[in-house]
Amino acid sequence: MRRTAVTGKILAAIGLAFVFSLLPKSTFGQAVTGTLLGTVQDPNGAVVPNATVTLTNQDTGVINRTSTGSQGYYTFPTLNPGQYTVTVTAVGFGTFVSSNNVVQVEQATRVDVTLRPGTVSEKVTVTGQTPLVETTTSDLGETLDQTQLKNLPVNGRGQS
Repeated sequence: MRRTAVTGKILAAIGLAFVFSLLPKSTFGQAVTGTLLGTVQDPNGAVVPNATVTLTNQDTGVINRTSTGSQGYYTFPTLNPGQYTVTVTAVGFGTFVSSNNVVQVEQATRVDVTLRPGTVSEKVTVTGQTPLVETTTSDLGETLDQTQLKNLPVNGRGQS
């Protein structure tokens, strides 16, 4: 009899593990971060490895840094939503600055950079805008503000 109870508990545990394995990942929680990524190139289209990329949250002042890899790519994968300034420096090139790059939840914001030859004292400033077409993913999404949420139709609300 004791053996049957233990076997039943084991089978129940296996069954529960199986059910959880079938659930989609989104069931366990929702993402609250976005991504900013891009490629750093010179004017001829050659990638610039080991460029320093500094990302500053314009709302909080939080700074993140990374370097481009051998293929000139960089990524900041888990960013809080907000506006960011991207600053790129590399030996033999002028400084590149792009402001007002918007990062949204579960979205990838792409900031590709073309560095121009020059000294470190030279600076190129670009003001970023949210692109009309999402080039990094086929996902669709939108961020709603508090007023939009209040005005959403909900069954039973506002009825007499």
